[in-house]
Amino acid sequence: MFLKREELYKMVWSEPVSKLARGYGLSDRGLGKVCKRLEIPVPGRGYWQMKKKGLKMPVPPLRPTKKINVTGTYIHRKSKPQRDGEEDHETCDLITAEKMPENKITVPLSLDSPHNLIVITQRSLIGAKVDARGLKQPRARGCLEIHIGQDSIDRAMLIMDTLVKALETKGFDVSVNKKAPFFTIVSVMDENIAFALNEDLDRTEKKLSPAQIKEKEEYPWMYSREYDYSPNGLLSLRIKNDDCLNTRKTWTDGRRQRLEDCLNSFVGGLVRAAIAIKHLRTEREQRELRWQEERLKREEADRVRREEEEKLKDLEREIASWQRSQQIRSYIEAVKKWGIRKYGEIKPESKLHEWLTWATKQADRLDPLVEESES
Repeated sequence: MFLKREELYKMVWSEPVSKLARGYGLSDRGLGKVCKRLEIPVPGRGYWQMKKKGLKMPVPPLRPTKKINVTGTYIHRKSKPQRDGEEDHETCDLITAEKMPENKITVPLSLDSPHNLIVITQRSLIGAKVDARGLKQPRARGCLEIHIGQDSIDRAMLIMDTLVKALETKGFDVSVNKKAPFFTIVSVMDENIAFALNEDLDRTEKKLSPAQIKEKEEYPWMYSREYDYSPNGLLSLRIKNDDCLNTRKTWTDGRRQRLEDCLNSFVGGLVRAAIAIKHLRTEREQRELRWQEERLKREEADRVRREEEEKLKDLEREIASWQRSQQIRSYIEAVKKWGIRKYGEIKPESKLHEWLTWATKQADRLDPLVEESES
C-alpha cells in the first residue's frame, strides 16, 4: 500500500512506532528506516512515557523534503498485523523454513559463477602469507573474514559462496566492513551480525634439544611450555556478536556431519541471534527508561525540597522583619507617651512629630503584613 509523507508523519506521532510497525508486519527499525528515507521526524526515546504523565511534548513540523518527486512510499505487508504480546509468527516461519528438506542448502562440487565477494577473497587468500600458526587471512579491502590453511582454500570458498548466495536469496544482505579490520556482516531482520569462517588448529608441544633438556633439568624456572600449531582441516562458522546472549554461535565439522550440512542450521542461528539482539536492545531501552524516570523523580524531589527550603527562608525573613517592625512600633508608642508627659502634647509642626511619622513609615516598610499602598 502507498503511504503519503503527511499520512505517515501523522501516524508516527499518534502512536508508538513499534506498535505502528507491527500493524504493517514490519520491525520498528524497518519502519524507522522508511521515515528516515522520507525525512519524517519521529518521537525520541521516552516521548510516549512523558506524554502519558501529562507532560506537553513538542512535535517538530514536517518540513518539505529535499528529494525530488518524493511524496510517499510503498509498504509491502510481510505478515498479518501483530497485536501487542502476540508471538512473532514471521520469525518462527523463518526458523522453521530452514528445517524443511525442500529448503536444504546444498554445496556444489565445483565453484561456478562465484559471487563477487568470493572472487575478491579467493584472490587475496591465494596471495596471502601463512602466519605463525599456519593460517592464511585475506588482507585486501572488501574480503570476507576467513582464517584457514592453504589446503582448505578451495573447500572454504565453496562453502562461503554457497552461504552468501543463499543468504541473499533469503533477503539477507551480506557486506564487508569498509574500514580495517575487515569483517563479514549479514543484515538479518534489520540487525547487523558479524560472522567468520575459521579452521581449527592442532597443538603439539615443542620438542627440546638434548642441551635444552639438560638445561631445563638444572634451571626449570627458565622454561615454560611452548607449542606448535597446525591447521587440522576442521572448519567452523562462528557468529561474533557479543550482544546475542544465550544463542548458539558456532557450527563446526564433527564426527557425524560436515560443515556443508550445517548451513541451514547456521542461517536459523542468524535469525535467533537477530532476535536476541533485539531483545537485549529492548531490555537496555527499558532499563534506560527506568533510569530516566528515576532521575526525573529525583530531580522533581530535589526541586520540591529546594522550593520548601526557599519558602522556609522567606518565612524566617518575614518573621524577623515583622518582629523588628513590632519593636519599632513599641518604641514609637513609648516615645509618644514620653513626649506628651514632657510637652503636654505633640504639635504637628514639631520635630518630634516629624520623627514619629518617619519612624512609623520605617515600621510599615519592614512589616510584611502592611501593603505598600498602605505605607
